[in-house]
Amino acid sequence: MFADGSVRFRAVICNIAASDLTVSTYYHGIIGIRELKLDGRVVAPNIYTVEFQEDPKTAQAGHLMTLTHGQCTDFDVGTLDTINVVTSLYTSFSYDPRPGAYHLQFYYQYSGPDQGMTKAFRGIVTSNFVEFRVVQGH
Repeated sequence: MFADGSVRFRAVICNIAASDLTVSTYYHGIIGIRELKLDGRVVAPNIYTVEFQEDPKTAQAGHLMTLTHGQCTDFDVGTLDTINVVTSLYTSFSYDPRPGAYHLQFYYQYSGPDQGMTKAFRGIVTSNFVEFRVVQGH
């Protein structure tokens, strides 16, 4: 936790495949929440339709990079939300922060254009579970 009381996440992606893989380091629509529990109970997200000034898939493609075997990259994960960019209607699944014990798992999935990079990884990869506690400030 930071001095301002915020919790921030950083994604680290490593290529464990024998060949090169291309990944995106733009978190909107790439990094999502697979599971979120607060005090042992599944938390239902707030669901909104969202509009972007720039198509997230274009931004995703602008952050493509190729990793060789064993190479890693890392990037900030901005907010605890998930943006569904698979359909033409973008949907945000967000969560209201509340005090308690959190247990969550992220996933990575790229669905944007490959920009001519033939090794764009399009599978789903899940993170380890992350656990932390949020307390009410005074």
